Amino acid sequence: MRYYQSGDHSNTCLHVIGNGRVSIGLRGLDIYMAKGNHLAGRNCLSGHVPEEPPVEAYSERIRGRDRWKYRIRVGGEEAGTMEEYLTDRGVFVREFALNRPLRFVIEPDSAAVFDGAAGVYTIPKGAYYINDYPTDRDTCFRIDGDRAEIHPTADSVEVTLAGNARLYIRFGETPQEVLDDRVGEEYNPVCPAAGDTALGDIVEDYWYVFANYRSDCGGVVSAIEWNLAYIRDLYGASRGLLAAGFFREARELLAFYLRVWKEKGFLSTAQSVGTDGAMHIHECDEAENPGYLILQAFDYCEAAGDPAFLQELMPMLRWALEVQVRHLYHGMMPFSGDETYVAGGMLPRVHVDDGSCEATMLLIESGRRMAPYEDRDGIRRGVEEARRRFAENFLRDGRLITNNPDRRNAPGPDAKKGVCAYCYAYMDGLKPNRYGLYTCPDCAAKTEDIRSDRIYALSCVQMMPAYIHSDLLTAGQQREIYERLAGDVLRRGCIDGNGAAGKCTGYEYGLLLYGLTATDSPLRHELYRLVLDSRDEEGVWAEYYVAGKPAGMRWRVWEGGVNLMALLAYERKEREGKG
Repeated sequence: MRYYQSGDHSNTCLHVIGNGRVSIGLRGLDIYMAKGNHLAGRNCLSGHVPEEPPVEAYSERIRGRDRWKYRIRVGGEEAGTMEEYLTDRGVFVREFALNRPLRFVIEPDSAAVFDGAAGVYTIPKGAYYINDYPTDRDTCFRIDGDRAEIHPTADSVEVTLAGNARLYIRFGETPQEVLDDRVGEEYNPVCPAAGDTALGDIVEDYWYVFANYRSDCGGVVSAIEWNLAYIRDLYGASRGLLAAGFFREARELLAFYLRVWKEKGFLSTAQSVGTDGAMHIHECDEAENPGYLILQAFDYCEAAGDPAFLQELMPMLRWALEVQVRHLYHGMMPFSGDETYVAGGMLPRVHVDDGSCEATMLLIESGRRMAPYEDRDGIRRGVEEARRRFAENFLRDGRLITNNPDRRNAPGPDAKKGVCAYCYAYMDGLKPNRYGLYTCPDCAAKTEDIRSDRIYALSCVQMMPAYIHSDLLTAGQQREIYERLAGDVLRRGCIDGNGAAGKCTGYEYGLLLYGLTATDSPLRHELYRLVLDSRDEEGVWAEYYVAGKPAGMRWRVWEGGVNLMALLAYERKEREGKG
């Protein structure tokens, strides 16, 4: 159960409700974000309860429904209840039963244009929603209600509710849509049956994370802040879906990628899920991401027994292997520029052209899966060289290193899109300076050499072999790595193997449990409880953990999918052991 207090912004716990066209992010009673345009829209508004009088609330999702209920206190006394949901007509509804008035302040986004006569706000076509990606159509919204005093202006909407009141926020693409007073039916993407598991509530919790991020145009966004379909994130989602037996949804993810690939001729780090067709390009999208795509296809087709679909996917998968091999240098792949531990600062961005252990593992494993379908000599030789040199490049004293600076001198393009190595500005047209670092025009003349020969051994990378079913390390080598990391976790109470002041990615606990389970380590029992306990107040996992506490973005498909996969794998192993 989530606790909320007005004016307290320290609790960033979040839940999202969506209907394929609109998604609403809620932090307790506060509205964090609201996005339309088939989930590929700019934020429309935010909302909060004023600090005075102090308001508290306790909230949880109603089991079996995409509907949340709240118990509200005002000034330390019980004030009533509230329930919230979205409808199939794109109306966000809050229903109140109050014994005293409650106030809200709703703030339209700065891009919103207000028609005072109609009471309609419009986010105009062309407004940016992520970076410089413009929306391709208007998004309109209107606020009204029953037993509600509503005072809209261009800058804010003051709302006061009393008794059995309702607040409506209506979303659409035209003023006519949001001026329609029909509310529609409660939208509820019912969780499929998860089969024989004692973790049914956790499966359902993750289902509503995933389902609320599905666009009716196809694809699933990774988070409400970054409403794009990230290949790496959706691989984690697919693993969770497959573990739960949700094969149809896993297949739909691949069908979405195939459609985009046919339309564009390529895939990037992330693709738009809505109607605008934006492609989120970073440094070397052709590292890591295509490897995950190949693994995702084989994982699904083998689990579901769908060889015909594998053949349909094969042209895209052959492309995905080919583009990886292009970047090999001394048997090593570079980093994807939007890799979680690069974006999160755990591996400094100056290492993005170093050899990447994870990306190289993915090339080798995806090449192994593709071997029966790949007859091009150059590609086969590239994969074989990477395999032959893997231990030399990435294995040190029984553990995997994350980066190898020996790849730094690999030839690169004349220009690329990504993040400036000096000021971290994201833009197109970055060019290499005298040190081979890609910079923006403002930093091109900088003379400081910020390159580093430091070698990292991030725990999240060391835990990858079991997750991707790699055969590069023996079971004994893997178990030694997993047990060493697990021992550190059990001593410290959190993962602290990243040299980042106790910061770890939100999927590491799941990777560790999965690896301990796969290698039959007795330490898996203690990690199982840790993975369960690392969920936040909404019952899901966070983007990062700092000193064992949730941090960063919340309500994300990637971390939830990986951790759910690990829990279900553990449960399955224990059941088989008792059988």
